[in-house]
Amino acid sequence: MLITYIEIKRNCSLLVIPFPSPVFQYLEQRFKSRLVRKVASFLFIVQQCIYLGVVLYGPSLTLGSVTGLPVWLSIIINGLVCTIYTSLGGIKAVVWTDVLQMTLMVIGFMMVFLPGILESGGLRNLFDDAGQYGLLDFDFRLDFQKTFTVWSVLLGWTVLWVINYACSQSMVQRYCSVKSIARSRASLYVNLIGVAAVLSIACICGLVLFNEYRTCDPVKAGQLNKYDELMPHFVLRRFAAYPGLAGLFVSAAYSGSLSTMSSGYNALSALVWEDFLASCLGKRLSNKAIIRLTKIIATFFGLFTMVVAFMASHLRSIVQASIATGGSFTGAVGGLFFLGVLFPWCGGRAALTSLLLGLAASLWVSVGSLLIPRPPVFSQFSSVKECFSNYNITISVPIATVPKPPPSIYTISYMWIPVISFVCTFVLGVLFTVVQGLKYSTAVEPRLVSPVLRGFYKDWLKRREAERSLNNKVDTMLSSIYK
Repeated sequence: MLITYIEIKRNCSLLVIPFPSPVFQYLEQRFKSRLVRKVASFLFIVQQCIYLGVVLYGPSLTLGSVTGLPVWLSIIINGLVCTIYTSLGGIKAVVWTDVLQMTLMVIGFMMVFLPGILESGGLRNLFDDAGQYGLLDFDFRLDFQKTFTVWSVLLGWTVLWVINYACSQSMVQRYCSVKSIARSRASLYVNLIGVAAVLSIACICGLVLFNEYRTCDPVKAGQLNKYDELMPHFVLRRFAAYPGLAGLFVSAAYSGSLSTMSSGYNALSALVWEDFLASCLGKRLSNKAIIRLTKIIATFFGLFTMVVAFMASHLRSIVQASIATGGSFTGAVGGLFFLGVLFPWCGGRAALTSLLLGLAASLWVSVGSLLIPRPPVFSQFSSVKECFSNYNITISVPIATVPKPPPSIYTISYMWIPVISFVCTFVLGVLFTVVQGLKYSTAVEPRLVSPVLRGFYKDWLKRREAERSLNNKVDTMLSSIYK
């Protein structure tokens, strides 16, 4: 995942930053269709609402675990705080609070990272213990049913990272908030260092949790309801005797979610205004009225994501749900962008049709995968043999043999769903265009095409114009002869 992230950041800094904000304006220019822009923008809004609802639920669960508050009350408190300061402060509040929130988030990781390393005897022992249980084995098989393989992680995260950094309004508006393209690229490289470090620390924290609970899984033992509660459970056990440290971890968990939600609310309000309301209200409203309206829209999305968070609280795994459902929308929209950038012959009708079909195919798979539960990866390596070490209990339980369900489309790993959505959208768009005929495609501005293909496309346009000119001359000569 870290390797794909580094390569994606390098390519995005060269190919994506010149795109406009709002980012879906590119689709209208490229496909010469406002309908394509509106449909893609709507799908992005749906995906962001799902994603932000899941992001809101995570720290709310942490707050409930530490303080004893009901999860629903934690969701309301967290959601209202983020909605209020985002609506009042705008993009400046988002950027400057991100700085503080990033610092707190790193502190929260360190609260798990450092004690875990010290108790295990160092990083080497931590990795050795995980390796003995097979947790670090790389599976190179092309097994679509297994949750994590080299290929599912490599391809799945590549699609998610690329689209997040190249086609997301919340990211593009950050690029456009600085003074020049050079500074945008520089900020992207700085972000590369920070996020790569955070990802590495997060992975090690996962190994710390496994090392702590591998012989006493609290979920299997009935002490916890979900594996999403492992991290706050670990912190409470370690720091309950130290006043303030548990609260510091809660603030760190909140920081990660508030940073994401605040930028998401701003992006959604900007998209709704630019893509749906500006054409009919832009000339009738003053600048102050427009700002007031976008703040109201951001507030609405803040309240709506609270509803999504309530729904997420009933899911078995929020990670699976967010990648499975959100990945369907993300992959389809990303496939549309790359179709426009890499295949200049595709027109608006073919693009819109492929977008809807790719989305339908991936949603079919993702909804089915959510209805068929799969065991969490953590539970495949953990046990409960030391959970009740103070006493022995012997229980006779009849064991029923459950046949393994046959592989089907609904047991595909959720990591493949963004890939399915992306590939279906892109490939169908190419096929529809080829069937229609490349020579009948509408010419687009070369600046809207990838720099890699721009020269070739210019030459192709010249050859087509020369061929059309020659055909017109031949038709004129033949018509004059037969007259």
